[in-house]
Amino acid sequence: MKKFLYIGCALFMLSGCNKDFLSVIPQGAISSAIIWNSDVTASMAVNGIYANMLVEHAYGDYTWRFGVWGPDAMDYGGGGMEQGTRDAGSGDFRRRYAYNYQIINRANDAIFNLTDNQNVTEGARNEFIAEAKFLRAFCYFHLWTLYGGVPILDKPTSIQETLIPRNTADEVKALMLKDFTEALAVLPVEQGAGNTGRPTKGAAQAMIGKIYLYSQEWAMAATELGKLMEAPYSYSLVSNYADLFDVKTERNSEVIFALEEIDYPGLGSQNDFRYGGRSLPVSGWSQTVASWATVASYTNKDGSPVDISDMPKASDFANEYDYGLVLIPWYKAKYANVDKRLHANVIMPGYTIIGNGNLEYMMKWPWGEHANDSPYPAYQLDNSDKACFPWRKYVMDGTTSHNRQDAPTNIVLIRYADILLLWAEAKNEADGPSAEIFDAVNSIRDRGEVPHISGLGKDDLRQAIRMERLRELPGEGQIFLDVRRWKTATGTDPFFGLNKVEYDFTMRPLFTAVFTERYYLFAIPQDDMLLNKLLVQNPGWE
Repeated sequence: MKKFLYIGCALFMLSGCNKDFLSVIPQGAISSAIIWNSDVTASMAVNGIYANMLVEHAYGDYTWRFGVWGPDAMDYGGGGMEQGTRDAGSGDFRRRYAYNYQIINRANDAIFNLTDNQNVTEGARNEFIAEAKFLRAFCYFHLWTLYGGVPILDKPTSIQETLIPRNTADEVKALMLKDFTEALAVLPVEQGAGNTGRPTKGAAQAMIGKIYLYSQEWAMAATELGKLMEAPYSYSLVSNYADLFDVKTERNSEVIFALEEIDYPGLGSQNDFRYGGRSLPVSGWSQTVASWATVASYTNKDGSPVDISDMPKASDFANEYDYGLVLIPWYKAKYANVDKRLHANVIMPGYTIIGNGNLEYMMKWPWGEHANDSPYPAYQLDNSDKACFPWRKYVMDGTTSHNRQDAPTNIVLIRYADILLLWAEAKNEADGPSAEIFDAVNSIRDRGEVPHISGLGKDDLRQAIRMERLRELPGEGQIFLDVRRWKTATGTDPFFGLNKVEYDFTMRPLFTAVFTERYYLFAIPQDDMLLNKLLVQNPGWE
């Protein structure tokens, strides 16, 4: 797909990137006579839908923004969403709603113009329609998850035709299942060379399973997700966890669906810039950093919890410099023998990464006093007076070069480890513990070189699976959706509650996170409520 993004780019620029859903011009309005009259131009039109997926507030920010809104990451300054101060007029709600509908409208245009179109060969026509249905349903899935029932637009629409009431959540669910099922019947098991990044049968199958799981239809979810563990699918876990987020090894047996990124303005990932620090060639914002919940979730390799009761206290030292000289070695020793996934995800204090000038930078404290150390200068965050846990995940080290906000590292949206844990969750809820559930979870734990779990009852296994999701998927945008569907976000659970004080690694409080009941369903954007008097607002946002 890194090739098909290039040819889709020209059409994407022609069709524009209007940020207001209500004024989006369907692709067919550009010149249907040109766009839909051959396999080549029809392919370009469909590629334009993918280009829209890459945009920030659509899916370009999926991993880092959902991360900071969830328990696994944070913006060290604590944004309005994290502190619970957003209202119905918030751009966070408006843009995500609008961009998903923009993609839906482009997918509708493709489906409408391709259906029974004899200018496009049958095989290509059917597959393009299947891709468009997959992408439409994918967007509806996130609207459904975040907003509940929303207006169903399933054909090209004028502005007037968008002024309709909300459909029910069940009606949206039915549309998604229909689209994904029809896409599943047509899409290939694997995409050929030059088409990586397009959805496959496995991606559609995964989304069907997720719909049932989010609906708590546990037996159906287990059945549908379990199909991905059998022929014709051949997904498997990669042996080295870090390979999942390395541009050199990102196309692997574990990835089911990812946004393909290229080092080109507007078509690359912002993750490297958002996750990385100032000590890297991108001079990153480190806008997202790992939370204490993520760090605290990992155990020692023998399975025992990491005991931090002997952490040095700032109050015992005359100044921060003296404190750091003791604290950083303490961290390095304390976390030397933990679950390997922690160090693949986070640059822990005392650990290094290759940065600017091909130098090895170490996470030290305080940054200013160690900025020019040799041989390991201190790694700098954007806000260098904050002692936070910077991500290693999704960060290209200093041996690579690319545009600041356009990294070529793909954004993984569905991967096999996620599916295994979702299947384990559904199977446990439907039938209780079993050897096959333990086997699935333990196959993932093997990558961290931590002991297998066994002999747990249903409740304890439920918690173990949730903890494994936090260890396996932090910073990937999945845990925020998890705590919403688990309804733990409004609580104070140290791992899965979103009402808590967030601390830096010196245990200094940064801000207080707030998640109230109304956040379980986002506000229908106020602008849309004003334009469309038939819409009814979600509870708590009136």
